[in-house]
Parts: sequence; structure tokens; C-alpha cells
Amino acid sequence: MKKSQTYLLLVLAVPSAAFAGMSPAENAPQPIQSTSQGDWMTGIGIGGQIGTQGVGLHLTYNINPSLYFGLDGNYFDYSRKFNLKGEDYDGRLDYSNIGFTANYLPIADSGFRITGGTFFGRNIFRGLYKGAGKTGTFNGNKYALNAGDDIHSEITSATFNPYLGLGWDWALGTDHNIVVGLDLGVSYLGEPDVKFTGKGQFSSGQAATDIAAEQDKIQNDISAYKFYPVAKISVTYHF
Repeated sequence: MKKSQTYLLLVLAVPSAAFAGMSPAENAPQPIQSTSQGDWMTGIGIGGQIGTQGVGLHLTYNINPSLYFGLDGNYFDYSRKFNLKGEDYDGRLDYSNIGFTANYLPIADSGFRITGGTFFGRNIFRGLYKGAGKTGTFNGNKYALNAGDDIHSEITSATFNPYLGLGWDWALGTDHNIVVGLDLGVSYLGEPDVKFTGKGQFSSGQAATDIAAEQDKIQNDISAYKFYPVAKISVTYHF
């Protein structure tokens, strides 16, 4: 037999001997582990989030790979000076709520979801106008402020705030149980309610009338602002 023929037989014989004892299943290529929601959206999840609703914690629980529920708690406390009708106030926003959401994933393995639900909480913006020696103009009339001449403003929203938005989830880790989420949506706050309370010279007479007129003007100006934009990033660990 020629050397070339002997070499060819060896090349064919060695792999055949190596695989002779293996079953067809062992010979077949093994699939890569799936990263579908069915693998990582299981059981209960706990995590944190940050966004336009402040910072918070949340719990999730899946019903099936296409549907899971969420329970959120958010807290936002922000203070700054702001200008209202040409006058500077010291303001503080308290935006705290608890939310319940349902999350539906219409496309398998995409991570894309539609989120709906509601938030419960009293959202309040408080402002304080004061300063001895300060001059302010209200309803067209000028007033020189003395100590104790204060104007307290309060803007509140409805307690019940429906929510609708879109979201995306990405699974991380070897077990796909760490999930990074992005949410974009709007929360309906209803028509804001404005209330001014005057102290000192602003508690009676023409000054009190002018303060009430300013309250009505601001109420009319902000009556159309009924929606609050929601954008947040979350990280959740699934057990």
C-alpha cells in the first residue's frame, strides 16, 4: 500500500475511534443558555431606582415570562429659590408616593414592556415669601415688608395618580438574575390646587385681597399642568 493511502486511512480512523463510544446526543452541538425572560424573570425580585420621582425601592413578582407586577416606593425632597409672578420665594418640593404597576412584555426575549398602574401620595410644593425691608408687588400694588409680613404658598396635586409608560429590561450575570431597567412615561396628577396664606399686613384688608387675586392668577396659569414626566433607572435582583 502506498504511503499516501496509509496516511489517509489513519486520518479517517483516529476520529472514528474517538467518537465510536458516544451517543448521537453527545455528538450534537450543545445550545447556548437562553437569555429569555423565562430564565431570569422568575420568583420575587428586590431592587432600587432613581429618577424624576426621586430615589426608591421596589419589589417585583412574575406571573409568567410575559407579565410581572411591581410595588414601588419613592421619595423626592428638593429645596431651592424660585420666581413666581416676579417675586422670589424660598421653595420646597415634597414628592413621595407608593405605586403599584403591571408590566406586560409583548415580544419574547426583547426585554421591551408596557407598564401601567397608579401611584398614591400627596405631592406638595411649598413656598415662603418674606424679608424685612423687601418690596413686593401683588396684583399691581406695591408693599414694603416688615418683620412678620409673610406669604405662604402651597401647590398640591391629587393623591391618586394613574401611570402609563414604556420600559426595557436587560438581564446581567451568569444566572441572568440581575436586571437593569429603564422606564419612560407620564403620571397624571390632576389639576394643581394653589393656596396662598398671608401673615402680618397680608392677613387682612387690601393686602389680603391682592394676595387672593395673585392666588387666582397662578391657579389659572398652572391649571393645564396635569401630567408629570417619569424617567428612571432601576437595578433588581431576582431570587
